[in-house]
Amino acid sequence: MVIGHTLWKGNIGIGLFTFPVRIASVSNKSGVQLHYSHDEDSGKLTQKYFCKKCGNEVSYGEMGRWTKVDSGKEVFLSYDDIKSANPDSSKKIDIIKITDADNIPSKMWLHLDKTYPILNDETNSDGKALKVFWQSMKEINAVAIGTIVLRKTGNEKVALIVANNEGLLLHTLSYANEIKHSLLEEAKSFLDTIEVTKDEIELGKNLLNSLKGGFSWGDYSQIKDEKASLINNLIAQKTEGVVIEPTKEKKEKKNNDPLFEQLRKAVVEARKGEEKNH
Repeated sequence: MVIGHTLWKGNIGIGLFTFPVRIASVSNKSGVQLHYSHDEDSGKLTQKYFCKKCGNEVSYGEMGRWTKVDSGKEVFLSYDDIKSANPDSSKKIDIIKITDADNIPSKMWLHLDKTYPILNDETNSDGKALKVFWQSMKEINAVAIGTIVLRKTGNEKVALIVANNEGLLLHTLSYANEIKHSLLEEAKSFLDTIEVTKDEIELGKNLLNSLKGGFSWGDYSQIKDEKASLINNLIAQKTEGVVIEPTKEKKEKKNNDPLFEQLRKAVVEARKGEEKNH
């Protein structure tokens, strides 16, 4: 039985131990698929590419890439050039490091891109090696770090493999230099300069404790895409010929009370809600 749309087939290599797997997409995107149109006359818009040199329209299959190097020279790469420039990670995930899950730095999660299940490659394996890898990693609370190229013309990504009760999962991440951590450090430094009182912190904790509760998969599944619902409602109205009046943007009223007073009122209100729920 084949589960999910296969994005990638290859091997996971841990030292001399190699076994075949496939990466699948199981995303089920919600929301309405909206296409671009001309606001003035509702005409549908199409995107076309034209060559500045010959003036001809160019299809996607004819598109190469170009870049400018430090000397100022422009270098052009054909579609086949890019396909040929694939590291080993296009066919194999070489594990660079095995470590305890607790060792993953918190700032590394800022680089998280997408998550994919790692499945058995039914054409090349009975799945026993995959099971051993998953069970072993889960029991010693380990994660594996490597690299992967999911598509021939795509970029190489850092691959973080985790094992949990949901199975064996692969997270793709950007590289360390692809996020401006200096800006994050600046934001943290700013917080360190702000002085607040112990009473304000205590009220903040009281507010959070008054609102804190359990959270389950059922709670998570109840969170809906409100924007999609509003768009669907709008489409239904337009289908019926209803004229939609433009709405005015609501402006949030600024609260000029001192911080302590804002927190105190919020705690009182939260406790009222807590009493109603009991």
